[in-house]
Amino acid sequence: MEIATQKARAYAEAGREALRALQDQEVVPVYLIGEDSGLDVDAFPDLMGVRSKRWHPGTDQDRVQELLRRMAEVQEHLRTGHYTCGMVAITPSGTVVWQHAATCQVHITTQSRGSEGFGYDPITAPMGQVGGAHVTFGMMRPGIKTRFSHRALATTQLAEWLKNHRR
Repeated sequence: MEIATQKARAYAEAGREALRALQDQEVVPVYLIGEDSGLDVDAFPDLMGVRSKRWHPGTDQDRVQELLRRMAEVQEHLRTGHYTCGMVAITPSGTVVWQHAATCQVHITTQSRGSEGFGYDPITAPMGQVGGAHVTFGMMRPGIKTRFSHRALATTQLAEWLKNHRR
């Protein structure tokens, strides 16, 4: 549980870093919202996470192929991981007023399937699909994807918080 807590903090901190860059601008919003997401692979717990976009050089496709190569010998039932979305809301003065980490458990397939989405979508299938099918995010239309998406879950939590904290 401590590792999960540390990773959630890392995602929230990445979101806060993005917001700090905005604070130098002259725009004064009510809240600044920051978000960072990544894929954690259970077979390689320290490989990706918040570095999902940077752990291997090249394009998204290059990273997908390298992950598939590294996972070639991983048994089917161990091909698991999760997406995490860390989201944070801060005031223009920098006070954190809300933060949340949402996750989506996934199965990592043995080959790319689908052309929708981006990043690791063609090789990740959300757990809990009807019939246990391994339909990847890359095969889903955006409206279907949001039923499982870690970003959609975090955004829903943010929307609920904002309803109760209007300024």
